[in-house]
Amino acid sequence: MQYLLKSFALYAGIKTKSLTRFMEQGYIFIYCLISTSAGSYIMSQGPYGYFNTKYLWIDYPHFLMSPSLKHYYLIQFAFWLQQITVLLLKIEKPRKDFVEMAAHHIITCLLIGGSYLFNFTRMGNTVFVTMDFTDIWLSFAKCLKYLELPSIITDMMFVIFMITWIYTRHYLYGLIIWTTYAESCLPENNKCIWDPLNGYWLTWWSKYIILFGLVLLQILMVYWFSLILRVAWRVVTGKNAEDTRSDIEDDDDNIIVNPEECKYTKNK
Repeated sequence: MQYLLKSFALYAGIKTKSLTRFMEQGYIFIYCLISTSAGSYIMSQGPYGYFNTKYLWIDYPHFLMSPSLKHYYLIQFAFWLQQITVLLLKIEKPRKDFVEMAAHHIITCLLIGGSYLFNFTRMGNTVFVTMDFTDIWLSFAKCLKYLELPSIITDMMFVIFMITWIYTRHYLYGLIIWTTYAESCLPENNKCIWDPLNGYWLTWWSKYIILFGLVLLQILMVYWFSLILRVAWRVVTGKNAEDTRSDIEDDDDNIIVNPEECKYTKNK
């Protein structure tokens, strides 16, 4: 942020009040681009690549992890622990959806930690990829907005972001919810027994604990998608893709909607 993004922002003439926001979004863009690439590569090395969902459960428990998967998982966990710390300590200004954001981060950390401890890392890998891919386009669109490019460019980028959101966070993530319900305890996939000492945590009843967390996260995604549709309507009616929510930040920092993160957007 300090040595690359700040230098670029100053060279590009970004306003002082938008400088920190641009640096934050640039960091998110770089992080998600790397994490999505790494996660996709790790997926491709296993039988569950390209969302071959039955292999999320075949031969469970998957307690043996490659070094790359272990590093990837721990770095992702660290990232989200950092996010929840920033939010709950109010290091950055809260938005009206503070409660939803807090719920999102807590659920995410519980799912990451639980999947790591209970040998569901294949599923965790797929969830990471579905979430991070969308954030690439969102943060990139916001960076373009801070660069004060023509509205047609930022609006087109918002449309791309909206398409990726629907595909990854509702369709692909919906597949993960479906496979947890329908395929996780099939006899041909695994033993589905309770034997924690040997790594077996998946049973007919424990799968509903996993489903509970996944569905809660999807409910939040649906809520934020309703906000995305409001922005889409603004685009259709000839307005810019700007956030219609309100917070306590300065009016100079109006920016494309961020349906997940309370720290980057503001009301017109």
